[in-house]
Amino acid sequence: MSIEIARYQFHSWSRRGIPSNISEGDDLGSNTSTLVERAEVPVSVKLNENSIPKSFLLIGPGDIIGINRDMIIRTEPRNWITDVEPNYLAFAEFYDEDFPWRYTPAAPVGEKLRPWIVLLVLKEDEFERTKTLFPLPTIKIKNKDALPPFEETWLWAHVHSNANIPDSELSDYEKFLLSLNKTMNDDPDQLFSRLVSPRKLDANTPYYGFIVPAFETGRLAGLEQPTAGINAQKASWDINGVGGEMPVYFEWFFRTGDNVDFEALVKLLEPRPMDPKVGIRDMDCSAPGFIKADATGPIPGTTPPIIGLEGALKSPTTVSTVFPNPPASKDFQVELQKIVNLPETIAANLSEDPIVSVPLYGKNHAKKSKDDIILLDIDKNNWVNDLNKDPRTRVPAGFGTLVIQKNQETFMRKAWAQVDKIIEANRIIKATRFNMSIAIKYSEKVFSQLEPTTLLAISNPVLKKIMGSPTTVYHQIKESLLPAAVFTGAFRRIVRPNGKIAKRLGRGTKLKYAELVTKLNDGTVTASPPKQTPSGVFTTATIAEKVFPYKFPSWMEWLINYRLILWIILSHTISFTGCNYISISLVPRFSCSGNWGLFLLQ
Repeated sequence: MSIEIARYQFHSWSRRGIPSNISEGDDLGSNTSTLVERAEVPVSVKLNENSIPKSFLLIGPGDIIGINRDMIIRTEPRNWITDVEPNYLAFAEFYDEDFPWRYTPAAPVGEKLRPWIVLLVLKEDEFERTKTLFPLPTIKIKNKDALPPFEETWLWAHVHSNANIPDSELSDYEKFLLSLNKTMNDDPDQLFSRLVSPRKLDANTPYYGFIVPAFETGRLAGLEQPTAGINAQKASWDINGVGGEMPVYFEWFFRTGDNVDFEALVKLLEPRPMDPKVGIRDMDCSAPGFIKADATGPIPGTTPPIIGLEGALKSPTTVSTVFPNPPASKDFQVELQKIVNLPETIAANLSEDPIVSVPLYGKNHAKKSKDDIILLDIDKNNWVNDLNKDPRTRVPAGFGTLVIQKNQETFMRKAWAQVDKIIEANRIIKATRFNMSIAIKYSEKVFSQLEPTTLLAISNPVLKKIMGSPTTVYHQIKESLLPAAVFTGAFRRIVRPNGKIAKRLGRGTKLKYAELVTKLNDGTVTASPPKQTPSGVFTTATIAEKVFPYKFPSWMEWLINYRLILWIILSHTISFTGCNYISISLVPRFSCSGNWGLFLLQ
């Protein structure tokens, strides 16, 4: 099972759309650019099958006089925070990952591309506000040293990605941006851009953060001044500072607090020389006090006889004991190996109680299977041998064994408490598997043999929990033409073959539940007969007859029904010279200069 770990990635710049086709690269403040006012994009236009190259000007900083405040999703520090840790850098984040480079009038040079906006962090006495408020508020910067180097602004903007974008093995950076765009389409909230101020903050100092244009054309546009003839890549300031006012797209205020964070506490630490004896103590190993395996005498001591036993923490100047010294002297380790391996080497010849000897620490942990036999081999270098052949490591292993022996009852009690939970979990698992096996058998022997209508009726209590796709089966039945009541137990009891309704219908009529549900679904059978008006009930027709009892004569009804034919005949036989048409209500009246008149009902 692999564990997914969040992966942060940072990219120097990002671009999408037409600005990716700008041909002239960023001169990074060297004033070698030849473009004036705006960047150009070459476009090939076909005219009468002939390709005509054209250059189109793009919108640049000189066309921007404001930014949407919703584009800024976060500032750090937040506005009006008065206890900011001074060892952090201020920054502003934007929702669109390409926003800081969207209007830059240049193409990237490798991983370098200056943003069209920068973040300035200034103290209260390093600027003054002007009376200009339109189209943008402006400030005058009094301290040029507070400005970052204009040729290094590309260092202080980047794209932050929380998505797992594969590392590009291609040399072409544009191909990498294709995979970046795919990630943005999948989940755009995982990528955003950030402007950072390189200024180191002082403690207990108020600051203002200003987002300002990085190019001169943007500065002039914010001052409502002409940009004609200005180099497109000229920065808003140079080594002499800003040549006038600086428009502000966005600003916020914060104040730093005391310098009492972790970094400040670390700086308060004073290094002191530590005694070389700290973390090490002498251990006499001249007489180990154990008999040789052949019982010819005690095992020899170590060389040197006094060994420095080291702890987990020790002085940087502590010198470890060289053991064995000389390296060829291994008499102690040779005898130790024999004693440690004695229980295993003579185990086959034991007829009585086993021999208790010097323990081999960690042998159970080193086993790959229960039948493995682990022996000490002083000539091999692995963790088991390194642990057991050196007295300096055997001593702490023995201490650990004493701790286990002293607290073994507590440890065993806690271990059995865990076993109880495991046994309970295994019982639940076994019961679940048993129920699943029975359910599978029921499904194979019973449910799979039923007709769909009968199966739905039997499953009616759980239909609200069974997903059909994308809603539950109950919801799908409810939205269909089939009444949901046909799957209830009450309906099944009513239509059962030996029920009261079946007996009333007679022996010749047999109610089949599945057939009845199918006909209800098809519409051939309805739950109730068609609606009929009971005799003697007043309807709108009878009320109309009471209100309008008069009936026209049959000849008048004929004239009304065929009035269009009469109108056509009269229009061809009557002279309309001098007639005036007068329309009143539903009766059109024709008045002529003769001595007669004609009235027709419309």
